[in-house]
Amino acid sequence: MDVESYLRFVFALIFVLALIGLAAVVMRRMGIGYRTAGRIGKPRRLSIEETIPIDSRRRLILVRRDDKEHLLMIGGGNDIVVEDGIPSASTDGEAPADFKGALRKAEQATRTEPVLGGADRGYGEPKT
Repeated sequence: MDVESYLRFVFALIFVLALIGLAAVVMRRMGIGYRTAGRIGKPRRLSIEETIPIDSRRRLILVRRDDKEHLLMIGGGNDIVVEDGIPSASTDGEAPADFKGALRKAEQATRTEPVLGGADRGYGEPKT
């Protein structure tokens, strides 16, 4: 075998792998491969409406279930429900609740205050 045969083999292998990758991307975008038992002909009840990264580890996710939306913060060691039961924008024609307020509420929920040994903790008090 000469060098030309090896090059032809390498290019053919790269071409086939690229076709497999392209098919995987197309199938993922079309939703092929996700299992949805018993949902043929019925509208989906659960969907992710928006995702916004807060920092490198945490994200805010707006999830719609039936006619309600729920704002979740995931990542960073704990997952919390920031706000639940938000009326869906598609049901009442108005925008969902104040997003900045919900973001502030999420930041306050995850903010940790430093523990300073003081009277409120029982440290530094004279023993009686």
